[in-house]
Amino acid sequence: MVQATELVFPDYTTHFDVHTDASGFQLGAVISQRGRPVAFWSKKCNDSQRKYPANQLELFSIVLVLREYRSMVLGQDVRIHTDHLNLTYSTFNNWQMMRWRSEVVEFGPTLLYVKGEENIVADALSRLSTDGAELEKDQLNEHTQHHLAAAAPTASAAVVPFRFDFRELGRVQQQDPSLNEHTVCKLSGVQLKVGPISKKIVVPKTMQRGVLEAYHAELMHPGASTMTNTMAHVFQCMEADAERCVKACIECAKSKHPTVKYDKLPLKTVTVHPWYEVVIDLIGPFGKQQFRGVAIIDTSTRLCELHPVIDASSDEAAYIFDRYWLCRYPRPTRIIYDQGTEFKKEFVELLESYGIAMVPTTPRNPQANGVIERLHRVIGDKMRTQEINTAADWEVFTTSRLHSEPRATAC
Repeated sequence: MVQATELVFPDYTTHFDVHTDASGFQLGAVISQRGRPVAFWSKKCNDSQRKYPANQLELFSIVLVLREYRSMVLGQDVRIHTDHLNLTYSTFNNWQMMRWRSEVVEFGPTLLYVKGEENIVADALSRLSTDGAELEKDQLNEHTQHHLAAAAPTASAAVVPFRFDFRELGRVQQQDPSLNEHTVCKLSGVQLKVGPISKKIVVPKTMQRGVLEAYHAELMHPGASTMTNTMAHVFQCMEADAERCVKACIECAKSKHPTVKYDKLPLKTVTVHPWYEVVIDLIGPFGKQQFRGVAIIDTSTRLCELHPVIDASSDEAAYIFDRYWLCRYPRPTRIIYDQGTEFKKEFVELLESYGIAMVPTTPRNPQANGVIERLHRVIGDKMRTQEINTAADWEVFTTSRLHSEPRATAC
């Protein structure tokens, strides 16, 4: 099943086979070469398109899939397979179909007829539910249902997340003979084996991969060094395995910026005393919903906070800094911020009332708060690994950041 759905790169030395089909509510197509899929495509019909006759819908699916993959198939040997025999002829009485046919001719394809029972994948994509609901039994025959999973894997085929259980860990430790010499410690009511020096829980070999992947997902896809420094577990070659886990992560490859290597940089002044200096800045807006947040970081301990805001006003910025930082941690001696309007008026009045020295950056030298700009980059990398569509998702993300980032050393 995995090989049947795994996409391959297009090979421009051979022809493209395009199988299309249409149903009463959806269009579907698959582009393949040598029996291997290159692309799957489907589109839901709107109310007006659902009123098209069968031959018009079938031709419409051909036109749309050629438009979608124009840059890939234009100028190539294209063979279009359809289960509607009339489309293989060049005579049409409908003006709209004649315009569509002239658009198809631009690609110079060969139209071939295929029986409906042999056009399995395109038929499944044209009938696949788009809202996650169950399909009606009379919409799919048994033959199509059998091949539906091969055309588009369902949620049931998803990987089951790793569940960490101390009792299961203790049982597996007892079965691993290589851990017999380790110290036994009672944690959470379970006898567990820990390292002699680090006193960290020793993970058996059979559970190492699952533990790494679980931590990597829970901490929102951090780097290898951050994972090994924050995990309360240990096993042999953990650093190398963490490196392989991060390199194999698809979400990290798609979402994170590549590592930028610099030459020798000038020495910077290091803040030795905790709570002496903090940096605050506004992050966002993100997405169509224009999500914003206020990020605060201590330049010595690298402890950071991220909280969502609504209108990003100076009144709201002052409230967040007072409520979530000054009420929790010691009062800083100085604070660095930029020239944004959210750090005026009420925010300045708050700093004056607490006697905190204000160090605004100049418009021509915004690098003065580079530590928090680096934090923004880390937050952006983690945001792209998550699905944030609503205000509730944004609030959950900022809350999760409070638990995943304070111990991170990458910032």
